[in-house]
Amino acid sequence: MKKAIIKKSQGFTLIELIITVAILGIIGAVAFPAYDRYKRKGYRMDAISYLTTAAAFQENWMAENGTYTTDKTKLGGNTTEHDHYNITVTGGSTFLITATAKGGQTADTDCATFTIDNIGRKIAKKSDTSDNSQKCWGS
Repeated sequence: MKKAIIKKSQGFTLIELIITVAILGIIGAVAFPAYDRYKRKGYRMDAISYLTTAAAFQENWMAENGTYTTDKTKLGGNTTEHDHYNITVTGGSTFLITATAKGGQTADTDCATFTIDNIGRKIAKKSDTSDNSQKCWGS
């Protein structure tokens, strides 16, 4: 006489799957916005790097030509490396170079614009135009 062997089903129950999906949803809801803020903060270096390099180019241009240029191509290009900022340049006897956030970077309201001038002033403004230089430039 043989005994019937009953195999127990292996797998996940519906409740276990629902709990797993809920946990993943909560983790995603917390992690994605934090990661997005982290990326925007990292992209600030795009503006800082461009402006400090462009200021050095401006000083070289002034030494060779007796005036500051308004031509962005002479300052390392028309845009920042990763294209998260619009660049404007004024020249002459002084210069002012400004990087203004564009595209997805506009969500970075703490550091919406970065500016550097011929005497080395580094200014950063929030989207409401209040000064936030120390936080944004890190000095």
